[in-house]
Amino acid sequence: MIEITTNISFLVTSLGLGTLASMPVLPANTTANALSAMKPQDTAIVAVANHEIIKPTETDAAEVRKLVRMYFRDTPILAEVAKCESDFRQYDEHGAVLRGRENGADVGVMQINEKYHLAESKRLGMDIYTIEGNLKYAQLLYNQMGTDPWSASAPCWSKALPKTANAQVAKVK
Repeated sequence: MIEITTNISFLVTSLGLGTLASMPVLPANTTANALSAMKPQDTAIVAVANHEIIKPTETDAAEVRKLVRMYFRDTPILAEVAKCESDFRQYDEHGAVLRGRENGADVGVMQINEKYHLAESKRLGMDIYTIEGNLKYAQLLYNQMGTDPWSASAPCWSKALPKTANAQVAKVK
């Protein structure tokens, strides 16, 4: 237990999110469903451990950026996609899930399209309207299809990659 607390403390501090002492304390029996049911204004700290979101917050783009970059540390192309697709935002300024400008069926930080992916995401137990579900489903899409689901924004995110990474992306397509 001390090791887990120390690791989370290091993670929270390294993400620039304060200290464990500044984190709201959750009951030990808090479930993932309870966390995902929280409203953005209820949460203030983001922490990631083994690709699992411990306590999401979606109102602050800077915190979401840190979360996304940490979550996709093994697939940094997806962090660049999030930057281009949503500017690292899960919710708009009114607290509603962010919707695409070009296509209102695109939702969240990764702009997952409801028309094509909502039923499957629900079947898999991933709520694309939460940051946790949106990121998890994006990773699943990437594992299955590469960057194809985000090809419309490729002119933006492909600029951020070194030439060797662009060649790898081309192979995935």
